[in-house]
Amino acid sequence: MLNAFADELKKSGADVLAVVADATKPGDHERFIEDTVKRFGRIGVVVNNAGGTGHPPIGSSPVC
Repeated sequence: MLNAFADELKKSGADVLAVVADATKPGDHERFIEDTVKRFGRIGVVVNNAGGTGHPPIGSSPVC
């Protein structure tokens, strides 16, 4: 479903990276950051709509 949505966005000209991640898993945070920085060179904006995770803020990663 995520990839189908990403494909629809790409058809409209958007540059999309679809990443499946679990906000409760710190390893997923790091993978999300690394994949995004590899693809786009940086993270410009992050919107957390998953609620609290009990983990450090995503921007506290040394990769950012």
